[in-house]
Amino acid sequence: MKKAVIIEDSPAGVSNLKNLLALVCKDVEVVASASNIREALLLLNQPDYAPDIAFLDIELKDGLAFDLLEQIPERTFEIIFVSAYNKYADQACNHRSVGYLHKPIDPDKLTQAVGRACASRKFAAPFSGEDFPGHAWVSEHLSVQAQGGWHFFYLPEIIYLFGENNCTWFFLRDGRKLFVCTTLGEYEKQLERFPFYRIRKNAIVNLYEVEKLTPGDNCFAQLRNGVRLKVARRRRPALLSKLKALDF
Repeated sequence: MKKAVIIEDSPAGVSNLKNLLALVCKDVEVVASASNIREALLLLNQPDYAPDIAFLDIELKDGLAFDLLEQIPERTFEIIFVSAYNKYADQACNHRSVGYLHKPIDPDKLTQAVGRACASRKFAAPFSGEDFPGHAWVSEHLSVQAQGGWHFFYLPEIIYLFGENNCTWFFLRDGRKLFVCTTLGEYEKQLERFPFYRIRKNAIVNLYEVEKLTPGDNCFAQLRNGVRLKVARRRRPALLSKLKALDF
């Protein structure tokens, strides 16, 4: 069970998010809420709460959620921003959030954001070239410019990529996650020669990280780190064919 706190100045907003989490994210427990920055600081400094996820409404009565985060230099929780506006998306990129949800909150997007938050705390084994003996692609690397500068890693280190607001999340085997202001489509072009496949509009997976597919039209790809990603119905046959053709 993941613990969550909600920082939101609207009682109705708190209630709506609680009800939605209870409905679609049953493994998340809301342990507390706060309505402004002052209350939030007191809350987040209490060890008894120690959340895994914080849902932050951006516009609070005494400032912006970004002001709150600047007062927490070493945070131990994942952030999911909530806002009725698009204008804060660029600032959100700089605070290493795992989601930017628009009000009214879409249940599917909430589930996806919570899944990314949980994935960051449940890592697969670190990459080793020995995992793929004889595979030439293991020596291929990718360089991306994210917060803090350029990052370089080998392709097998990527578990999956997730597109959001014309930007891309990278989830890596050592637990790192990178937010890059480049579209998922651009990385699809770069990775098309390698064992990666776009399973739906906003997700590309490393085929070697897929552990199983759930049966039926409502298909999910279960990854080795425990993450489940929905597969578009029209992409399932090709995905299944590619998985069967893998050379382990």
